[in-house]
Amino acid sequence: MVIALKYELLSLPGWSRAEGLRMIFHMAGVEYEDVRLTVPEWRQYKTKVSLPPEVRLPVLRIKGHCTAAGTVEIGRTLARRFGLYGESAIEQREIEEIMRYVDRIHNELMPIIRYTLARDYQKRNESWLDFKENVLNPTMDFLERRLGSNPYFISDQVTLADLSVAEVLSRFVNLFDSHILDHHPLLDEHRLRIEGLPQLREMVKNRPNSVF
Repeated sequence: MVIALKYELLSLPGWSRAEGLRMIFHMAGVEYEDVRLTVPEWRQYKTKVSLPPEVRLPVLRIKGHCTAAGTVEIGRTLARRFGLYGESAIEQREIEEIMRYVDRIHNELMPIIRYTLARDYQKRNESWLDFKENVLNPTMDFLERRLGSNPYFISDQVTLADLSVAEVLSRFVNLFDSHILDHHPLLDEHRLRIEGLPQLREMVKNRPNSVF
């Protein structure tokens, strides 16, 4: 008898970086518990289950044990388990290349999120303009050239790269600037193609309101 693994994904409320991880579960058709914690709740939880102080959300727990922490590591772990990590070493290297660009976007976005949470909208707008010009637009230029006229980034099947790019761009469109993809139509078509997949359609439709 095969016992199904129990997956728990712990993250902050809202979309956050964990939204791409949720997409992996839905794309694979794998059930999981979506646990969203406020910062005080997370501090209490870490103490309760004796997690090291340096562990940060999101966290993946399998069968009650902390298996991976951080968006990149969890995404890689789940994609490998669920067949979304390419079919060869070459494809996996190509996925990792795109993931480095996505990770850079996430890291450079952090000051904007902090200003948003602090309700310092002047600094938020200033940081957003700088981020858009120096990080986001050059990255989208690269990603659009990389995608070209192909339906997916790596092969003829959806991979971690497609889910991650579609999620982060959708977050920008819905939460920051609805016109952000006006000059990148291929990326916008790709985003809508991914979000329109049968496995993801309902999830996307029922996303909660969020500020980041």
